[in-house]
Amino acid sequence: MINRRKMIGTCTSVAVATSLDFSSTAPADNNDENQISADLAISSKSNADQSHLTANRIDTNVSLFKWPFRKLPLDQTEKLKTRLRSIGVTQAWAGSFEGVFQRDIAGVNQRLVDECAEHPFFIPIGSINLSQPSWEKDLRQCIDQHQMRAIRLHPNYHEYSFDSSPFRNLLKIATSNDLLLQITATLEDTRTQNQLAARADSNLLQLSSTLDSAPKAMIQLLNYRPTEKTSKILAKHEGLYLDTARIDGTDGLKQIMHHVPEERLLFGTHAPFLIPEASMIRILESGIHASARDKILYQNANHLSPHVTKP
Repeated sequence: MINRRKMIGTCTSVAVATSLDFSSTAPADNNDENQISADLAISSKSNADQSHLTANRIDTNVSLFKWPFRKLPLDQTEKLKTRLRSIGVTQAWAGSFEGVFQRDIAGVNQRLVDECAEHPFFIPIGSINLSQPSWEKDLRQCIDQHQMRAIRLHPNYHEYSFDSSPFRNLLKIATSNDLLLQITATLEDTRTQNQLAARADSNLLQLSSTLDSAPKAMIQLLNYRPTEKTSKILAKHEGLYLDTARIDGTDGLKQIMHHVPEERLLFGTHAPFLIPEASMIRILESGIHASARDKILYQNANHLSPHVTKP
């Protein structure tokens, strides 16, 4: 029986390599159980149409280290970097899976900084747990010691609401320090979660209500699966950006662009939890204009880079 992941990974790598005019050096893995919801059709016509694209991509949503509930084939930093480079990614913004589950957030962030120093392809995004009393100290360490310009939050796993006092206080601090807040809508589909750590998706309507009082906050929402109702509500916040990791199908990008401006969409793969080729091919096969593709794949991220990289 043909392994679906191997077929998708191999075909996608070939298609992406063709459209970017370089060869993939990372074969697909055989043992990854990630679920790919999109129909990743490859067409020679679209490859020809996209042959002018340059290999300059910024992945704004990856995580380093181990996912605790199953083995992910790309959970080794060097291996993940090789795979991302094979599809034209030149920089990746990296959080840490450890930041979701471990209480020693200072240690989590230090290990992430050390790992990214060895692999400067990755830009470290600090973790903060607003449910812990030391979160302000951890945040100050991220800003002052590590010179981080972006912070990643996991509100559903850390069990706090967007109308809580800590989150509202964080919005004020982030705004005054010109920080980008990456907020994960979810990490894993509720149907496949380990029942010992099952979590519903974050309440994005509540997030929208809170952002009404923080119009200057810079927010990137990760792993959001678009719905028409929620997208319309989120689109009113000019400082809110969405990534592409969980957009379904090759027509999903066009659909969300009816509600969210292309300037506020960022390429993200949610690798290594999902294979990075999936998100890439959904963009390359979307049929959107080349200028919109370039904005999503790297220009919008370049615009946000002062909020992410060291000053």
